[in-house]
Parts: sequence; C-alpha cells; structure tokens
Amino acid sequence: MSKLGRFTATVAVAGTALGLGALALVPVGQIVGGASHTLALSQPVRLKPLDVPSKVYDAKGNLLAVLQDADYRAPISLAQVPPTVVHAVLDTEDATFYQHGAVSIPALLRALKNDVSSGGVQGGSTITQQLVKNAVLDSQRSVNRKLHEAVLSFRLEQQMTKDQILERYLNTVYLGDGAYGIEAAAQTYFGTDVSRLSAAQAALLAGEIRNPEGDEPIHQPAAATERRNEVLDSMVANGHLTSGEATEMKATPVPTALHPPAPHQDSPFVVEVKSALLDTRDHRLDAIGATVPDRLNALYKGGLTITTTLDPTLQRDAERAVAADLPNTGGRFTAAVTAIDPTTGFVRAIVPGNPGSSGNGFDVATGRGGGGRQPGSSFKAVVLMAALANGFSPNDSIDGTSPCTISLPGSPPYVANNAEAGAGVMNLFDATVNSVNCAYIRLGVDVGLSKIVDMAHRLGIPAGVKLGTTPSLSIGSYEVTPLQMASVYSTLAADGVQRPPTFVQKVTDSSGAPLYQATAGGTQAVPPQLARTATQVLQGVVQRGTGTAANLADRPVAGKTGTTDDLANAWFVGYTPHLVAAVWMGSPTGQVPMHGVGGVDVFGGTYPARIFHDFMSAGLAGQPVAAFTAPDPSQIPPGHFLIAQDSPGALTAPPPPPAAPAPPAPGAPPVPPPPAPSPAPPAPPPPAPAPGGHHHHG
Repeated sequence: MSKLGRFTATVAVAGTALGLGALALVPVGQIVGGASHTLALSQPVRLKPLDVPSKVYDAKGNLLAVLQDADYRAPISLAQVPPTVVHAVLDTEDATFYQHGAVSIPALLRALKNDVSSGGVQGGSTITQQLVKNAVLDSQRSVNRKLHEAVLSFRLEQQMTKDQILERYLNTVYLGDGAYGIEAAAQTYFGTDVSRLSAAQAALLAGEIRNPEGDEPIHQPAAATERRNEVLDSMVANGHLTSGEATEMKATPVPTALHPPAPHQDSPFVVEVKSALLDTRDHRLDAIGATVPDRLNALYKGGLTITTTLDPTLQRDAERAVAADLPNTGGRFTAAVTAIDPTTGFVRAIVPGNPGSSGNGFDVATGRGGGGRQPGSSFKAVVLMAALANGFSPNDSIDGTSPCTISLPGSPPYVANNAEAGAGVMNLFDATVNSVNCAYIRLGVDVGLSKIVDMAHRLGIPAGVKLGTTPSLSIGSYEVTPLQMASVYSTLAADGVQRPPTFVQKVTDSSGAPLYQATAGGTQAVPPQLARTATQVLQGVVQRGTGTAANLADRPVAGKTGTTDDLANAWFVGYTPHLVAAVWMGSPTGQVPMHGVGGVDVFGGTYPARIFHDFMSAGLAGQPVAAFTAPDPSQIPPGHFLIAQDSPGALTAPPPPPAAPAPPAPGAPPVPPPPAPSPAPPAPPPPAPAPGGHHHHG
C-alpha cells in the first residue's frame, strides 16, 4: 500500500473507532474531489504565487498606493532563525512538528469528532496544514476543507523537508501591523533582526500568530502581554525555558511604538485604510474575506480597487495651514490635523503631526504607533453634553472661583486652578465660553464622572480608550487622539448622530464587481435638541470666548480650545454643519512645555485656532453657507444654582430673581442669559494649590 493509501486508511479506520460513522466510510479521494475539482491527488501541491496587487485611490481617483505582498516580507533562511524563536513558535503552534507526519492524526480526529458532534469546525492544524491553508486553500471552515487540507499537507511533506516547510512558514505568517514573516515582525516591533530577539520577544511574536490584530502590542497591550505569557508557559512545559526564566521575562513590558523598516513607508492615511480593511469585527467588509488571512490575501494578492474617503484638496489645505501657521522650531513642536465630514463620517484629511512620519510610524493624529494626548479643555464639550443629557441647563450657575479642591471618597484631594483667578459665580454658558476650569471640575462631580465617561463613548471615543473617574476628567486629563476628538465633535455637528470615522468608501474586485460601498448610517447617540444646545454654547467660544481666532467671517462655526499643564498640549476642535476639524499642537516626543514658541506661549486659542481657521477658510471656500439648526428655546430648562463641591451642602449663591433674556443680535442664534448678579455666601479662604495641581487652560 502506498504512503497516501496508508494515510487515508488511518484516517478512515481511526474515524470509525472514534464514532464518526458514515463520515469515516466516505473515500478521502471523494471528499477531496468534492472540495476541489481542479487538483488531483497525483499532482504535486503548488503553493500559491503572488497574485495581482491592489491599488488604493483617494476620493477623486488619484493613486495613493499599490499594495504588494513583497513589500511586507523580509525573507531569511531557517539557519538565520535562532533556536529560541523556533521553540517559541513550535511550542505554541505545533510542539511535535518534527515527530509527527504532515497531520497530527490524534489532533485531527479530535477536531473532526467535535465538529461532527457539535456542528462547528475546530482547529488542530499542524505547521504544514497552516502553510497549506494560507498558501494553497482559502480559510473556509468545513469538514471537507479540513480533510482536503490534511491530504494536501501529506503530499506537501512528500515534496519538501520539514526544514523547508518551517522556513516557508516563518517567512509568510502574518504577525500584525503589516509585518509578514518573523524577520519583518522583529524589525517592526523591536527594531532589530530576528537573530537578536530575546525569548520574551520571540514569545510575543509567536503569540500573535493566531490573532495578529487582537494580540498586537501597540493597540492591545493587555491582550498581547497575556498571550506572550501563555507562550512562555508553553516553552517551560516543553523544556525550553525554566520557570524562573519565564517569570523574569513576564515582568518585561511589551513594545509601545513601532520600528518600521525604512525602504517602504505608506502614508498615514493608507495605513488607516489597511487597518480598516483587516478589521474582521466590521462585518460590512466580509465580502472581502471573513478572516484576517482571507482579507490579507485579497488585499495583497486579489487585485482590489480601493477608493478611500481622502479628499486631496482638503488634505492639501490642511498641510498648507500647518505649514503657514506653525512656527519653525526645527521639528521640536508639530501640529496634527484630522478632518471629518459629519454627514457621512468620512475622514477627509490627516496631517500626522510627526515630521517624516509614515504609515508604520508614530501618527499623533490617529495614535497609531504611539498613543493619545491630553485634550485639556476641548474635552469640556463632552462634560457639557453629559450635563445637558442629565437635566442640566446652560442657564445653571456654578462657582468658578479658583483654586478649587475636590475630595472624593477613596481619593486624595484634587486641587486645580483656572488660567485666570477670580472667576466667581457664572452660568454654564459663560463657564464654557471662558473655559473656567474650577466651574467645570465642580460641574463634573455634580453630573457624575461615570456619566461623563459614558457620554464620551456614546459621542465617539472608542470603548477601549481608558477614561478614569477622577475630577481631572472634566478638564481633559485622559489621553485621546485628534481623530477621536474629531469624531466626538462630528456627533454634535450631525445633530447627535454618531458616525464612526470611515476611511474606505468603496472596494471592487479585479473584475470591477462591487464588494463594499460605505453608507452614511449612524446611531442617534444623543437627542438633536441637546446636540443643538451644545452647539449654540460652543458658538459662543469662537464669537467672544477663548477661540475667537478660529471664527470664520463668512459662516457660523462652533468649537472649543484646550490647553494642558505647563502648555504641553494645545488643541482647537471645531465644526460647521459639513466639516469638522481637530487640531493638536505639541511635541511629538512627549510632554514638552510650549513657552515662547514663535514669541508667544502656546494656548489652544493661538496657533491651533489659527490653523483651524485657515484650513476651514480654504476648505470651505466657494461652498454654500450652512447654518446650524438652533435648539428649541422653550425646551432649555431655566437656571438653577449648583452645589459647590468643595463646600459640600452649600449653594454657590442664593437663587436670583428671574431675568428677562437679552434680545439676540440680528441673525445670531439665541444665547442663554447669565444669571443675575448676587453675592456668594461666605466661604473659608481657598486652600493653596497642592504640588502638581492642575492648571489646564482654555
């Protein structure tokens, strides 16, 4: 009997013994024939060659990138791979690779038995089977395909040695962030070649094989750490590490930034496009592929035509605004811009905020390859929305006196200051317009910090972004990205409809048949009345508050400034009904004070507001003027006096007599009136600021 015959008989007999019944009696040749009419068992297995590259275009049809599989590989010989790396991969994926045949019969039959009994399809794949699945077959999960894969794996091991198979596998396996193969991954995550990887680094890469997007360290550090530690445990179990060595390695951090290879670098926008296409949680793209390997094959070998949402005119306008308004500091300080169409969620422009940044490098605008930045007072729009959603009114009055000390159970006292002292009692409209920190810190505690976190996620900050429930939340102490802030403000611009940022507009296959078409969609995150009320308040910021440099002469605009401790981050986020832009300025390397930059101390109302103004003026030139829909004034609650949280039980002031609203200026939206002046109750002298107290500015 031939080797293939013995293999087939083994599967059939063992299958009968395990109770697979009729399945075991089906000739393997018939099963394989049913799965593929084009590959006879007598023919050699042919690993798939590279196919047609895909092309990426902007929204107006200009070519942005050609996606070629070879661009993401760094082939090496097996002799160049150290034993530690081989052990990490094999101990995790196929510990008996060099002992068993092409298929681990016990593992295969366990999987088949469970598949037949449960109706699902399990794994059980050897290294050879994984190579066949990725290089010969698609990733469709079925019993027929599993047996087809097993037979082809057997034949492949008749054609190639174990070392040759392992070498091909290590050069082609996808390991996240555009890295194909172990050498490319070593360079991408650690900036070194594979021969210099530590066991902990090798374990991290081996752990990414099963879920390269979900277990990659830059954006999923907790999952990546957990998976790496599982691999280290496997290496201990197989005798390739001691328990002490593994324990020591588990204490090492995972990488937090990418180290892209220099020769090929995509634009930041193209990288976001690729990431979106590979996100299998987005089932709208399942026509491209249901699994990451399927989508990768389509993306790099399927000849796709990918039309993005990038508007080249707006991209040029954003780059020009940054170049014109950003002082020349030799790259010490930079600016990032993200622009979104709120009517669709389409991302129209990205300036990454890192000179020379590439698609695989640190992008401040999206946080890819690095992280977010503190938004400062630009986050007050979220606090305002949470207040409105919980029955508060722009007419409510609160104490803005600085400094303020907030004590919450289980936390040390939190001390903060306004940019300017002596704010006193004011309504929420003026507290927002003038960006009064102590008023907003007190407001945040009154509203409920957990409610503010919930509102942030409803408005567009992803659920995976950590926002703590400390008083400093209200003045933007937790890190977010310009893209996320643009998404939040986009929800306000769209009357409360949240549309996730979208980078891909359309995808067609190599024949031109449509695979995906983006739609506006969206979820009503907050009622239109509340979004319109917030917009009305934020219009005051640019009309007479901290953001006047962003005001547009020919059309209404709303927005908010933001500046963090010691002027380390400066923001302006604003919008019209049809375009939203978030502008950040700071150091791409970390928290560096921006004192005397271009002769001025940098606040959100300086360079960021000017960049916003110049970008929007150019980007909207010639476009019809669109007005915001005003809120229904009868639905805006009357004002109340809120509790002063640093004087529990005390009102900020006695209720004033009713005041007639001031008539609005011609053509201007109605503005809630400030409360009538009245003296604040006596209060003890404010405490001195604690060391490290926050001085976030508007």
